[in-house]
Amino acid sequence: MGSSPRRLSIHPSVTWGGKESDTDLTIKSPSPPDSQLKPTIKLPGLLSKAGRLCSSHKQLMRMADSYDEARSKQVEDQINYDHLRKLERMFREADVDGGGGLDMEEFRKAMKKIMGGISDEDVDVIFMKVDTNCDGSVDWEEYLNYMLREYRGKDDMLKNEMIPEFQITMKPVPVAHAEEIVKIQFFPNQSRVFERDRPRRGGPSGRFLTVSRDGILHYWSDSFKMLRTVYLDQTKRRQSLKLWVIDMLCLPNINLLAIASTDQDIEFFDIGGNKCDRLFALADLEGCATAMDYWTDGRKGVFCVGDMKGNVLIFTSTDVVMKGLFNVRSYIGGLARVPVQILMKGKSETYRNFSVSALHGDWCQQITYISQLNLVASCAPAEKTAMALTSLPLHNIGKTQSAVIVLKKGILCFDYASEINILVTGGFEPLIQVWNPYVTSSPITQMKGHATAVTHIMVNRQRETIVSISKDKNIRIWDLMDHFCLQSIHGRNVPLGNFPISAAYYHRPSNILVCATYTIGLFIGAESSDGDVRSHDQPLCCALYNKNFKQAVSGSYNGSICVWDIITGQKLMEFSTAKGNPVEITAMIFDPPQRRLITSLKNGIIKLWNFNNGACLMELPFVDKGEISCITYVDNKIFVSGWSRRVTWYLDTKEEDKVIESKHWKSYHSDDVLCMDGHSNRLLVTASCSGDIVLWNINSGQAFCRFNASESPLALLPKREFSVSTESLSLPKKTTGFHFRSGRRCLACGMSGPRSRATFPWRPISAKVHSGSSVPHRCPGSAVHESRAVQPKAEVIFLNTRERDPNTAILMTSSSDGFIYAWAVGNKGGMMGKFRGAHGTAREIAVSAMSTDDKDLVLFTGDTLGYIKIWDIMDYCRPVETKNTTEEKSDEVLSANSFCNLIPEYCRYCPKSETRDATESVLNGWVTTLVPPPCLSSWRGHLKKIVSISYVERFRAILTASHDCTVKLWMLTGRHIGTFGQSLWRLGMQQLVMAEVPEELRRTASLHTLKVLNEGRRPHWESTRSILQSLSQQKRQQSMLMDFLNVKTALSGDAASKMQELIHKETRMANYTDEQIEATFQKWEESGKKTSHILGRAYKQKVRRPLLKQLPEMKAHVANKDETRIYHCVQYTDLQLLASPHIPEILMEAQQNQATVEQRTVKKGKRWMTLSGFVKPTLKSYMRRKQVEHTKE
Repeated sequence: MGSSPRRLSIHPSVTWGGKESDTDLTIKSPSPPDSQLKPTIKLPGLLSKAGRLCSSHKQLMRMADSYDEARSKQVEDQINYDHLRKLERMFREADVDGGGGLDMEEFRKAMKKIMGGISDEDVDVIFMKVDTNCDGSVDWEEYLNYMLREYRGKDDMLKNEMIPEFQITMKPVPVAHAEEIVKIQFFPNQSRVFERDRPRRGGPSGRFLTVSRDGILHYWSDSFKMLRTVYLDQTKRRQSLKLWVIDMLCLPNINLLAIASTDQDIEFFDIGGNKCDRLFALADLEGCATAMDYWTDGRKGVFCVGDMKGNVLIFTSTDVVMKGLFNVRSYIGGLARVPVQILMKGKSETYRNFSVSALHGDWCQQITYISQLNLVASCAPAEKTAMALTSLPLHNIGKTQSAVIVLKKGILCFDYASEINILVTGGFEPLIQVWNPYVTSSPITQMKGHATAVTHIMVNRQRETIVSISKDKNIRIWDLMDHFCLQSIHGRNVPLGNFPISAAYYHRPSNILVCATYTIGLFIGAESSDGDVRSHDQPLCCALYNKNFKQAVSGSYNGSICVWDIITGQKLMEFSTAKGNPVEITAMIFDPPQRRLITSLKNGIIKLWNFNNGACLMELPFVDKGEISCITYVDNKIFVSGWSRRVTWYLDTKEEDKVIESKHWKSYHSDDVLCMDGHSNRLLVTASCSGDIVLWNINSGQAFCRFNASESPLALLPKREFSVSTESLSLPKKTTGFHFRSGRRCLACGMSGPRSRATFPWRPISAKVHSGSSVPHRCPGSAVHESRAVQPKAEVIFLNTRERDPNTAILMTSSSDGFIYAWAVGNKGGMMGKFRGAHGTAREIAVSAMSTDDKDLVLFTGDTLGYIKIWDIMDYCRPVETKNTTEEKSDEVLSANSFCNLIPEYCRYCPKSETRDATESVLNGWVTTLVPPPCLSSWRGHLKKIVSISYVERFRAILTASHDCTVKLWMLTGRHIGTFGQSLWRLGMQQLVMAEVPEELRRTASLHTLKVLNEGRRPHWESTRSILQSLSQQKRQQSMLMDFLNVKTALSGDAASKMQELIHKETRMANYTDEQIEATFQKWEESGKKTSHILGRAYKQKVRRPLLKQLPEMKAHVANKDETRIYHCVQYTDLQLLASPHIPEILMEAQQNQATVEQRTVKKGKRWMTLSGFVKPTLKSYMRRKQVEHTKE
């Protein structure tokens, strides 16, 4: 033989190594494609390279996709076990100063030494994620705990996001057999015309076929309604020799059905159309056929058989449609029996048959032809020959070669995934094993979960899932790529009797699993809501942007917090504020370093989170036991307020063993506090439902000023409120303290003195979904408590870049009437400006969210209708420059706002002013400007109230959250980037993709909104505007005509002049003079007097009515779809009475006499039939007559 090994080609890239007895498969490892290599260049270089090499837009997008896929994989995901071991050692070696941890520089050197080419920005992001307390040091335990919590949180997030593949409830099919069902097959319809006329979303239509052990064949529709029942035993047998079916197989493209039975025969039936006729049978098999398989590509065909002795038979045909699968044309008849030995001996170019004797040492459980590898795979419950891979020769001279997989207890079932080239097997051991068909020595991986033997395995290539069924009727769905269980259906949810599942079929196009024992049950695939995918399941409370990690953090009313990557839109983390019973989130913010997330819950608990891994770092109980409506962080203090109507602060300390201080300020609000904000670590502002805006000195905790737009535009003195609650009277005036327990950051209250339980007015659940935002007008004292449940949330915001000055507005507030107020803070300050910020003029629409950029050049607002507006406030309510300032300098100041150049002209919007021509209002010598700032852009972004809006300075994007359960990202120009949770994107490369309008806005948005969302590139807006103008003109003309018709006699002169003007303006009459109209009328009269020599004067000539140039307006009123439409105005002619022809008197008398005779004849005939008994024959009268005749006899 020589030293060179024998090789057999089974695939162009696959070779068989070793001698005939060897069972190892080897594959030539091709070089990896360029797309799989790790990119080593940055984005600008990639784009420049793509611009030189790519000749089409698609190639550029592919390169962008590969780059984004590589960048989306975070550095934490690339760290493996070896990296962790090296990192632990580096932690100890790099700790030069002996402080027990690494600072940022030491951590950066250690990570670069281990990971290699990693950027400083990525290392700094990891350091900031771990160092949540901002002490500038990270130790090994702290880093390890962070990594563990992050992996655990991501695993929980994936499990929560998993949609069950099948509905847990099984749908039973009403059928019962005396013997168990052994096989289920699907026979698709072969009529192309039928498939074209009836397209189906769930794949091709067809019929299901089931056969029981005693040979009863059932036809089912694709919705499992029984169509027909056929008894396959068409020969007369004795009772002891009745038909016993083992397997069934459909051959759809040649309309054949193969039945294997204990007669050691394989019978073939013609099932084309609606028939089931026996054609022929393959007889004289060495053993009973236990497994069959058929493959075809439309022309070629391969038919495989495995029997109870372990033999494998393979039949191939090059043209199954024209020449058939077997060379049996001379044998075909009603009871034709074709010996298998004759077929095996026959050799031709069309038919090639192969036989492998005793390939398995036991029954062949399953056999399948794998066309991608050109081999036949078969399995048996035998250890040494658990699975055999029999390759077919590529040439006529070659022979088959087999390789086996050795596995303890053998294999009972398997399936092949061609996309990733793996075999999935199951057997008596309760394991799901994944194999590489080229490496048969050991499996790639195995999945545990079943408790008994696995009897059925099915792979869904499209959904990348594995369906396995065990003997105890446990159905499990596995992820094909990640190898974990997606869903488990317990046996008690499979009510098919106390029997194992004997047959199963997975209809992959419609995602339906059919299981059978003596009865049939269906598991229908769970419907995914792809068309209505939202960011959260419940309305949003808030959405924040973190500039350190380039992430968006959103919280909803069901207590879930989601972390999103703002560059790609991918969800990075999701966790709940409370396990078990979710608690509503009422407010949330970041601390100044933006390392921690601070949330307030409806039950009054404040929690600090490491939002990157979902770990709760601290919990602060709110001693007032009421709902917290607002929270802010100023000067290392956490300020909260809400239903208690007073401000409480907690000192944020980095030391775990130190007592946390807390203190309550005096109450100056008569109603619930809704919002607050801080300015330069010195000022704090709070706003309540009553309209009071109170300003505080943070250092002293005293209120020094109060504003209320409904009372006065000037500054007011704050009013002390003593009737907050009975608890507030018993509070000690000294500072309270909270301390940590051992190791864990849990807080205990250290206040002294008796305390009574707080009593607060009850608020309904609907109060959490506010109808508007802002500070409303002051309500009467008797209506304060009733208005609590319906008052919208207030919004206040400081302009931190402006200096505090009596002539400069540094505070912006919103009101329930839709107006935004600008205030100068101080005892000498007041209302500097006022303008309507909400869309439209309706009073119920209010501004619900406000924010500014870092330099306070523009104001971003969102209202309760879902509109987003951008206002230029750079020079709004600032002191006027002196007269000696040159005009050139003022022009430079006006052009300094860069947002005017970033936002195109088509986005400009001019809101309707409610103050008409007034530019200012004066009250008690105080001047308030009424001129609104320029509105740079306006569009509708959501269908419901916007709860938060933020500006992403780095990417010039806008982040919004709404009560419609979505979080969206927009460009500064109004272009929609994407909705978090619905799709992924590539921030910074939007210009390569055409702008798309969200589906929900496409149906409801206004013309201006659609123009902004489409970037002004829609020429049909002009035609639409012209159509609207013409319609409005027609409406005005109609109103003028109605005024003329309803005018009084005293005004006849004016009415005539108006009518004359209307006639001149009418397009259908303005083209003709009075003489022309009169001439046409005379012509019509003459044409109407024409007569006919045959019909006389009754003849009238038919004249086609000319079409009008402009059809009249039609208004249809339809109360029901079944009713006819009634139009106010259609083209019509006057109805004329038809003259009845003259009838002679003699003819009229003859007709009357004839009618009288007919009536008398009918009455006489009825009377005679009643007397003679000849009535309408019925069954009752017939039986009575028979009984009378029998009695007479």
